[in-house]
Amino acid sequence: MLVISIIIMTITLGLLPLVNGPRVWVLLAINGFMRGGALALFIVMIFEMEGVVSAYSGTALGLANSLGMLGAFFSPPLGNSLTVFNPGLPLIFWALLSSLGLPFFFFVKERKGKEVREQLN
Repeated sequence: MLVISIIIMTITLGLLPLVNGPRVWVLLAINGFMRGGALALFIVMIFEMEGVVSAYSGTALGLANSLGMLGAFFSPPLGNSLTVFNPGLPLIFWALLSSLGLPFFFFVKERKGKEVREQLN
């Protein structure tokens, strides 16, 4: 579900420079819903990863958020510098950035049901 949310978010972001009028608001609304849902699913995915026990879950979440904020720090100035070539190019750049992380989600291993039950007991 997380991958689907990110794909839809990437598509809507990439389409923004190509549309105008009320369609912009529709794309922004869809993107906003997907962005909020993806963040919640991402947090849950971190807690459900194999090897992340409850003692280290805060560290794992902090590390993942720190890396994400590093990207959030550098991507606006990089994208905005592309307006020299085309005003819609930053949105396409940010859509490409959001799609770069997709392959890595397929390498995440979830914990098995027995391991989760043992951790809860």
